[in-house]
Amino acid sequence: MIGDGELKVKIENKVKELGLDTCVELLGYRDDVNDLMMGMDALIFPSFHEGLSIVLIEAQATGLPVFASDSISQEHKISNRLKFISLSSSAEIWADIILKSDDIYKNDNRNQAKIDSCYNINNVAEEVKRYYVEMLS
Repeated sequence: MIGDGELKVKIENKVKELGLDTCVELLGYRDDVNDLMMGMDALIFPSFHEGLSIVLIEAQATGLPVFASDSISQEHKISNRLKFISLSSSAEIWADIILKSDDIYKNDNRNQAKIDSCYNINNVAEEVKRYYVEMLS
């Protein structure tokens, strides 16, 4: 598990309570998440609320299947690799959806053009430049 938040201590206690200390790594805050993603099978993101999460965008750009709570905004969905799941669903339902997903077992680039055009630094820089030129006119 990567990251920190208000539920960190509760999660640490639950991991210990379930005897999963040797199976679950609690990595805390990291600035190398993009490197860690390269070794993942899926990204599971059960967040209560989120601004625009760069992690979700990066994960989809790498082709990683993403399973996120439906409480975050739809603007995160830049590919068909992101599936939303209700936070009110049980852990068993989350696990069932994730394990039965075809996305975990395939890697395709069907959405790469959209990702490249929307999140390419050159395209974004041009868009920002156009905005400022428009504002100054």
